[in-house]
Amino acid sequence: MTLQQLVYFCTIVEYQSISRAADYLHIAQPSLSIAIKKLEDELGLSLFHRINKHITITEEGRLFYKDIAPLLTQLDAIKKKMTELAHKMPKLTIGVAPMMSRFLFPLLYEDFHKTHPDIEIETVEAGVHTLEEKLLRHELDAAFLIQRDQPSPELNTHPVLTTQYRLYVGPQHPLYGASHINLTDLQSLTMVHYQDHSYVKQQVRQILGPDAPEPPVLLQSNQIHTLKQTVYQSQAAAFFTEKSVGSEDGLHGILPEPPLPITINLAWRNEEHLNNSLLTLIQFFS
Repeated sequence: MTLQQLVYFCTIVEYQSISRAADYLHIAQPSLSIAIKKLEDELGLSLFHRINKHITITEEGRLFYKDIAPLLTQLDAIKKKMTELAHKMPKLTIGVAPMMSRFLFPLLYEDFHKTHPDIEIETVEAGVHTLEEKLLRHELDAAFLIQRDQPSPELNTHPVLTTQYRLYVGPQHPLYGASHINLTDLQSLTMVHYQDHSYVKQQVRQILGPDAPEPPVLLQSNQIHTLKQTVYQSQAAAFFTEKSVGSEDGLHGILPEPPLPITINLAWRNEEHLNNSLLTLIQFFS
């Protein structure tokens, strides 16, 4: 007994005619008759009375149809659901560092989502180092990472934007209103830092040298709101990218000398096959 035979049988019952059923199924009438005869032989009973060129369903056929028709309806529903799933764009899980959320979230949830409303986005916030590890462990589909001199060979990257760090202070700080600061003067300041492998700390250390004294640290956190509030309410300072601080934060940004540029890359695993949602995201930021 095949699914095709069952479809043929139900179609004949519903059209009450082999010829009309054959027309609907787009097959030759003799082929349809042969298929039904094989089904009857397999079941060991007659499904139709054949009188001259007319057919009527037997009692056994009526009972068989009562059981089979709902199954075929259910199979059609399952097929439709599977087809919809096959064409549905996969959900994207994207890593975003807290310092990037202020300017990347509007790009993802407004610009990208308006263009591609069929793609669901979930964002995971963590430090850049943690995001890279999660991406390599297949816990993320993509992540926005800071461009490094030696990127992981397991990742592909594409630059999204370039900005720079400023040293931010609150209104109580003596440097509030200053325009520039030399990095050698940092040792006299109290700092707050990102907890997770601060990239700017590495940049400063490369410029000043590994033996340069580090300034005292008041607080380390991966919550950018906590860092901003601490800077605003104290005489501590912190490095933030220009795009991560707004006028509503009440902070003043001082340009470091030498400057500390930063490039944000969209990163994804170096794999042969990428799903359609990820390809769409890559094209959007390319």
